[in-house]
Amino acid sequence: MAIAPGMSASPVAVSDIFEIINRVSTPEIRPMSGTTLVASVQVFIGGLRQGGTAHVTVDGADPTAQSPIYTAPFTLSVAGNVVVKAVVLKEGLADSKIAIAKFIILEQVNTPTFDFMSGVSTTSVIVHITCETPGARIRYTTDSSTPNAASQEYADEITLSVGAHGESATYVIKAIAMDPPSMGNSLVAATAALVVQPQVQAPTITPGTIGPFRDSVRVKLASVTPGT
Repeated sequence: MAIAPGMSASPVAVSDIFEIINRVSTPEIRPMSGTTLVASVQVFIGGLRQGGTAHVTVDGADPTAQSPIYTAPFTLSVAGNVVVKAVVLKEGLADSKIAIAKFIILEQVNTPTFDFMSGVSTTSVIVHITCETPGARIRYTTDSSTPNAASQEYADEITLSVGAHGESATYVIKAIAMDPPSMGNSLVAATAALVVQPQVQAPTITPGTIGPFRDSVRVKLASVTPGT
């Protein structure tokens, strides 16, 4: 009823009957909405503190009691934009609000491959790296550290040589292929140990002539390489 000065009171208005029911808490979807991932995403639904049954969809449709029941974390591997929605239903309580999480799943660049994976070489060795993803750029290291966008970019080949003072050297090449922003980085590929050793110099033979010699000849072999 409404009252105003100089006016008679309004008729009494009667509302409908409202039933107030507690609502189940809204579930929580992880990872956080807006996350960009590579190749796949593992989705976890939590926040089920009041019990009940969580129903989930992955096609953008609002979940209902007929939607799949969430029982454990699940993995989505379809490249593109993905929308996950979840709702919790519990007898005696109103359905929860619908939780929504949107993800971007990038296709992953193919892992690089090497034409020489391990072994011992003399003086130097040449290694080539390839990637089957067109347009991808390869970054690499030779000291077994993990490559990133700031690492050396691969061009045509990698030449591994003995150490600066001619000593034996051991290398481990690691490589990653990138094609941002449309694709996610590849997995890191790695060789086993690549050992490059110096070569012993050929021995000298004296005398250096082929003869002929009278009665006999004394032949001496010598090497200028230390330790031989």
